[in-house]
Amino acid sequence: MESKHDWYDFWNFFYLGNYQAAVEACPQGLEQSQWPREVLLALVRLRLSQRDWDSVQGLQGLFTDEWTASVIKVSLQVFMNGRVADDQESVRSAVLSDANALESVDEPGRLLATTALLQVGLYADALEILPLACCRDDAESRACRVALWLQLNRLDRAQLEFRAFEVWAEQQLIGGDHAAIGTLLQITKTMLVLASDHVEESRYRERLDGLYRACRTLRTNGEAAQPDLLLFAAPRS
Repeated sequence: MESKHDWYDFWNFFYLGNYQAAVEACPQGLEQSQWPREVLLALVRLRLSQRDWDSVQGLQGLFTDEWTASVIKVSLQVFMNGRVADDQESVRSAVLSDANALESVDEPGRLLATTALLQVGLYADALEILPLACCRDDAESRACRVALWLQLNRLDRAQLEFRAFEVWAEQQLIGGDHAAIGTLLQITKTMLVLASDHVEESRYRERLDGLYRACRTLRTNGEAAQPDLLLFAAPRS
């Protein structure tokens, strides 16, 4: 049974790249087996970014379906290797080989697979496993699609999908923001603004951090937020 814990702080810190605060926002007195699946899979991605291989392996044991376990295993492999192009086929195989299994994968599982695909530079494949039909009701999946279009140098498609994301988010926020959708929306908007201004890649991170510092709503504990999600990398030139 999943807990009734308020996960807002976790998602807010996670999207802002404040990973240690995200971990501390988790309920320490509750078994991880009782945490929502989407939180556990986000923690896998977080620990991969931190290069905490032991924690990733520990989390892997909480997933019983073969597809998720396989994707976590290959993700661990490619992160440990460090963006090795030779890993592309192994990632494709783990993610795409079983079409029936992929058909039933939820948004958090698809986001995990996207992280592995991005690590080896398979941007088009990442977009393929995040079809809009499968992620209309998930904020991070929508934000990821915007970022992927930017990676593919399709600013026009990124802008189009961001406008749809804004309209959807406004409806979701009517009853309050319980999953840090507002934070994710602002991060995505900032990323899109920078891409629209054609900021060169070498200055992309500098400009991105500068805009976060100027945005009061993206501040945590008085310090500027510095997201480090793979999804918010600079567009390719």
